[in-house]
Parts: sequence; structure tokens; C-alpha cells
Amino acid sequence: MRSEPLPTLMSIQAFCAWSSLGRTKVYDEIKQQRLRSIRIGGRRLIARADAEAWLEQYANA
Repeated sequence: MRSEPLPTLMSIQAFCAWSSLGRTKVYDEIKQQRLRSIRIGGRRLIARADAEAWLEQYANA
């Protein structure tokens, strides 16, 4: 994972690059409600706070 600060909202592609996960796994995490996302128009975005919370749940597992 990168040490650069996260943007406030990330596209799925940006989240995949940050987390080193593939699109299929990211959408599975969203479907299983382990990762929150929002839709704005036709775009699905992940908030920085939700990305960090998602990472924290695995760090504490």
C-alpha cells in the first residue's frame, strides 16, 4: 500500500491501486457490506474514512 495521503473520495480504480486488490474482490467486499461505497450519478466512490475503517478491521483481525 502507498504511504501517500488518500483523497477524500476514491474511484474503484483508485481504491484497487491503493489496496492492491482487484476489482472483483473490491466489489465483493462492497456486496458483503464490509466496505462502504456511495454512488454519485453513475460512479461508485469510496470515502477515505470508509477505506481506512475497512483496512482497520483487517489489521485488528
